[in-house]
Amino acid sequence: MSSLRLGVVSDVHLVFDRTNRSSSRVSKPDDWDFPGTEARLRAAVERLEHEGVAGVVVLGDLAHHGDAETLDHALASLARLQRPLWAAPGNHDVALRADAVADSLRRAGHHDAHELQAGCRLAIVELESVDWILRCRSRSALAVGSWGADLVLVASHFPLLPPPSGDDDPDHLGDGEDVLRTLLERAEPTIVLSGHLHQRLASSSGRVLQLVFPAVVGDPAACSIVELTERDGRHRVVRNTLSLGAPFAFGQETWELDDDNWLELS
Repeated sequence: MSSLRLGVVSDVHLVFDRTNRSSSRVSKPDDWDFPGTEARLRAAVERLEHEGVAGVVVLGDLAHHGDAETLDHALASLARLQRPLWAAPGNHDVALRADAVADSLRRAGHHDAHELQAGCRLAIVELESVDWILRCRSRSALAVGSWGADLVLVASHFPLLPPPSGDDDPDHLGDGEDVLRTLLERAEPTIVLSGHLHQRLASSSGRVLQLVFPAVVGDPAACSIVELTERDGRHRVVRNTLSLGAPFAFGQETWELDDDNWLELS
């Protein structure tokens, strides 16, 4: 791997049907704007197309109610980029069926190849619901043994490392500690891309770097660019967060792997 630019979209929470009925009756937090979400999703597609990304990783909660029609509609919007598209399911997406996102991707004609380029691959944490949208667990173990010496991006709706605040999120991934343990045991670098918290956060433990991404539905709404580079055996990650609403200066963040630890560069 020399250089790779990927778009990242998280927590769209689209509410859609063919009659375009008002979604104002849907229960939501005060800073969620369901009626404006489709316009922000279109804006994200335009921004990512302008940035010339090589592909897009979606970090779950595409459909607020997990219905197939809305999942298809959201993925069709993202497919306008005409780039490879990968999607990790969120807790809302699996409320009705555990394989709803995978089926929607197949209907849209997206392939299952997760080798992004030589020396870099993507793994998806698939989910199943334990208690409607509140609690989930992973459907199957990550195939860590087949990853070899590659740098691996793990797309997981739920963060795997504890949030920097140390708060215990009641609707975290039920077996997240087990999933994280397999990543921490790797001798090679791993980058976890996650959503769910609707915030821009970062944390690391050893050779595992976790980036948490803000939501399309939230305020401030955003999509992101993640650029991965390798030079002389040193891995570098740059995140640019792009506002989709009112002007908001997120700034650029950069991390570099130094031996066994990810260091944030000023």
